Amino acid sequence: MNTKIQFYLRLFFVIIGLTGFTVLFVSAFVQTFRAQGNPPIFSEPFTIAATTLAGLIGGIAAIGLGASLPERLKAQSKAKVSQHFLAFGKQLAPQQAEDLQFTMAAIYAGLYILIGLSAWVTWISHPDTTPPLVKDLAGIVLGLGVAVVQNFFRAQPPPEIRKRH
Repeated sequence: MNTKIQFYLRLFFVIIGLTGFTVLFVSAFVQTFRAQGNPPIFSEPFTIAATTLAGLIGGIAAIGLGASLPERLKAQSKAKVSQHFLAFGKQLAPQQAEDLQFTMAAIYAGLYILIGLSAWVTWISHPDTTPPLVKDLAGIVLGLGVAVVQNFFRAQPPPEIRKRH
């Protein structure tokens, strides 16, 4: 398949996934803030769609940001954060300009983190009316975040030890 078509298909699915994830959870946050006494109740399709997108978007973010850096990127003098975003961007938009790859990764990760932090803020500020859907997202984001951060800051063995393995 043509690389341009592949890119636009990937871009389409990224936009659809992120948009659906954002719309569903922002709706859940708004309903939680407006709730009077009892947590909002969501339909089964809403809950299934939201949890599916939370897993999908979170999994892609965790894989993309937690992946080991290619040797070519490790050799560059860029900050480690930039290297990880660029590595993630290469998965989102292979064979595209590095600026576009970095931008796509930053938007993807930033939106996921923003929605995840919003779940925590919602739960902390409205503990009595926060539905399980929002609590689950907060837990998912924390769990994936710990894994990504652990991998991100993992100490690399000295080069002479890496060569032996």
